[in-house]
Amino acid sequence: MTEGVGSEQWCERSPDAIVPESAVVSADPVPDDRILENALATVYEYTDKDLGDAIDETNLRILRRRLLYLACMTPVPNDVPQVQLRHDRVSYGDLCHYGWNVWNAFKGATNRFYDQTELAEWLKASFESLAKYNTKTLRAKLRATDGGYRIRLLDNLKEYIQK
Repeated sequence: MTEGVGSEQWCERSPDAIVPESAVVSADPVPDDRILENALATVYEYTDKDLGDAIDETNLRILRRRLLYLACMTPVPNDVPQVQLRHDRVSYGDLCHYGWNVWNAFKGATNRFYDQTELAEWLKASFESLAKYNTKTLRAKLRATDGGYRIRLLDNLKEYIQK
């Protein structure tokens, strides 16, 4: 454990210095290499940039925890709640694009990763607003270009967040 600002303690296990120790549960997985840690940090920054206005701090912590499990290819425990967004800010198609971009970043960081159907299942389980959609519909929207989406499909998250 390392000291943070003021009297808060920050967890070395978290690849993101913004996440306090209290947001990391001892049973949470740890990325198994530096490349995956870097991809996770990039995904966290991307999440802040593209979902920042649609998510409060509590739900951001929940989402980051769910992203950690996704990156480590570990099932999310049942006690981790779904993420609640401000519904007027992000459409279900935008969340599918967000999921695709995250999936693409993690897939590029490891030789093995979930397929797109499993990603759609993760999205459905992770976001309260997607629970009503079937997995096949979500999977079909991952790379959809049939409408005006706020969240763009990206090939390189690192380049995008540096702009």
